Amino acid sequence: MASSSWWRALVRRRVEDKDDRQTEMARVMGVLDLTMLGVGATLGLGVYTLAGQIAKEYAGPAVCISFLIAAIASGLSAICYAEFASRVPKSGSAYAYSYVTVGEFIAFVIGWNLIFEYIIGTAAVARSFSQYVDTLFGHKMSDYLRSIFALNLNDLTKSLTGTETNYFGDYVDFFAFMVVMVLTIFLSIGIKESSTLNRVCGTANVGTILIIIIVGFIQADTENWQLPANSTSSHFNETIIIKNETANNTNKIKTDNGGFMPFGIDGIVQGAAHAFFGLVGFDSIASCGEEAINPKKNIPISIVLAIIIATIAYLLVSIVLTLMVPYYNVDAKTAFPSAFEKVGVKVIGKIVNVGGICALITSLIGAMFPLPRILYSMASDGLLFKRFSIINKKTQTPLFATIVSGTLIGFMTLIFDVEQLADLASTGTLLAYSIVAMSVLFLRYQKNDDTNDDKRSDDTITSTESSISNDEICLSNYLGQVFNTKNIKEPTFISGQIACIAIDLFTFFSITFGIISLMIFSNDKSFLNDHKIIGYSLLIFIGVLMLLCIVSMSRQPVAKVDINFKVPLAPFLPCLSIFVNALLMANLESTTWLRFMAWLCVGLGIYFFYGIKNSVQGQRDKRMQLEAEPEKFNPKSCD
Repeated sequence: MASSSWWRALVRRRVEDKDDRQTEMARVMGVLDLTMLGVGATLGLGVYTLAGQIAKEYAGPAVCISFLIAAIASGLSAICYAEFASRVPKSGSAYAYSYVTVGEFIAFVIGWNLIFEYIIGTAAVARSFSQYVDTLFGHKMSDYLRSIFALNLNDLTKSLTGTETNYFGDYVDFFAFMVVMVLTIFLSIGIKESSTLNRVCGTANVGTILIIIIVGFIQADTENWQLPANSTSSHFNETIIIKNETANNTNKIKTDNGGFMPFGIDGIVQGAAHAFFGLVGFDSIASCGEEAINPKKNIPISIVLAIIIATIAYLLVSIVLTLMVPYYNVDAKTAFPSAFEKVGVKVIGKIVNVGGICALITSLIGAMFPLPRILYSMASDGLLFKRFSIINKKTQTPLFATIVSGTLIGFMTLIFDVEQLADLASTGTLLAYSIVAMSVLFLRYQKNDDTNDDKRSDDTITSTESSISNDEICLSNYLGQVFNTKNIKEPTFISGQIACIAIDLFTFFSITFGIISLMIFSNDKSFLNDHKIIGYSLLIFIGVLMLLCIVSMSRQPVAKVDINFKVPLAPFLPCLSIFVNALLMANLESTTWLRFMAWLCVGLGIYFFYGIKNSVQGQRDKRMQLEAEPEKFNPKSCD
C-alpha cells in the first residue's frame, strides 16, 4: 500500500481548475513585448561575444553553418514549446507543461533543472557584459579590481583536491554584481516598467544589428572565405589550440585546412554546440503565461517570431563578420567593434559599442525574467517553499522570488568564472527541451479525458481503466495496434499505450545512438573506435529501430483537440527534436553530468522532504477521495 501511494504521488498530474485561470499578476504583455523579450534574450550574448569566439576558435567562416545547426535544434524545441503554450497558458515554462502531462516528479526535476539553467545562464551573461564593458575601456576596470580584490580560489582548490580547476574568476567582479542588482530592482518594481526598458534597449539592439549587416556587406571581401591552409600559423606563428574540457583539462590542436571550413565538420559541430547556448532565450516567453494578454494565442506567435528573427540575424551577422576580416583576426570578446575599426570604419565601431551594451542589457533581462516565475509557479503548486509564491500587491510581481534569485545570481557573478559552468546550463536546457517534445507526442496520441475538469479523481481514472474489457486488452490486439492494422480512427487505451512505448523506445534509442556515435568518432581509444565497421553496423541497426518507432507512432490515431497552434509534421519534427537533443546531451562531458547530479540530489532532498507532502495537487486529490468515500459505501448508491 505504501509503495503504491508513493507511486501515485510521483505520477500525479496537475489538474487545471477555474482558479488556475485567474492570476494575481498584471496581464500587460502583448505580442510585441513577448517577442522583444525573446529576441533580446537570444540576440545579446550570441551576437556580440559568441559569434566572434566560435568563428576564431571553432568553425572559421563556417560559423554561419554552426549557427544554422543550432537554430534548427532550437527551432524544433521552440515549436514544441509553442504548442504547449497554447495548451497550458501558465507561468512555469517546461515545468508547468510537464506537470499536466507526465507527472509531478518529472515536472519537479525539470523545474529544478530550469532554476539552475537560469542561474548559471544569467550569471554567464552578466559576467560577459562586465568583460565587454571592460574591454571597451582598455581592461582598466579588471586591472583595478584584480589589484585590490584578487582571488586565488583555483590554486586553493588545486592544493586541497590535487585537481586543476578553472571554476573561479581571478578577481571579485563587483561591476557584474551591481549590474545584476540594478536589473533586479527594475524587475521588482513591476513588469510594465521592466518591459519598457527591455523594449527601448531591444529596439536599439535591432537597429545596431541592421547597421552591422548593411555596413558589413559593404565592407565584405570574399577572399576572406578562400584563405590558404595554415593561415593561422603564417600570421601568428602558432596553431589554434582549443581547450578540450575533460577531467584532466588537456588540450587538443586544431588543424587549419583553409577555405570556408578550415577546421572541418568537427569544428562546425563543436561551434554549433557552443552556439546553442545563445539561442535558448525563447523559453523566457513561455514563462510569461500569467502576464501575457491572451496567452494561448500570443505566446505561440511570439515564440515563433522570436526564433525566426534570431535565426535570420545570426546567419547574417556571422556571414558579414568573417567577410569583413579574416577569421583568425577576429577579436573574440568585442568582435564587431574591432572588426569595423580594422576595416577603417571607426564611427560604426563606436555605434556598435553602444548597441552591444543595450543588447547585453536585454539579454540579461531575458535571462533573469523567467527565474522568479519558475520559483513562483513551483511554490504555488506546493513543491517549493510557500514564500516564493507571494505576489506583492503594489508591484504585482513575485517580489521575494525576484530578490532572492537576483541576490543568488549576483553572488555567482562575484567569484565564479561562469563560462566554465556553461555546460551545466545546457544540460538542464536540453533535458527540459526533450521532455517538452516527448510530452507533445504523449498528448497527441492519448484518448481525450476531462483533464480540465476539477471533479476528476483517481477513482474515476481507475474505473475508466477497469471498464476496458479483457478481450480488448490482449496480446493480439496490442500486436495489431503497433501498426494499427485495423485503421482505428479514434484514440483508445491500447493505442495510447502503444504510442507511449514507441516514444520511450525512440528516446532510449536516440540516446544510445548518440553514445555509440561519440565512441566511434571520438579521438579517445575505444573498442568501437578501433572496430568502426561494428560501430557503423550498430548505428544502422539502431537507426532502423528508431524508424520503426516513428512509423508506429504515425500509424496511431490522433486526439482531436482544438488549440491555436499545433506542431506540424508530427511525429517527425518532435522526434527530430528529441534525437538532436539526445546527440547533444551524449556529447556532454562526464564531469558535467556528475556536477549536474550533485545539484539534482539537493533538489530531490527538497522534494521528498517537503514538496511531496505539501503538494497542492496531492492535497486536492486527498480531499476528492474523502468526498468520494461516503458515496462509495452508501447502500443507496448500489441500487
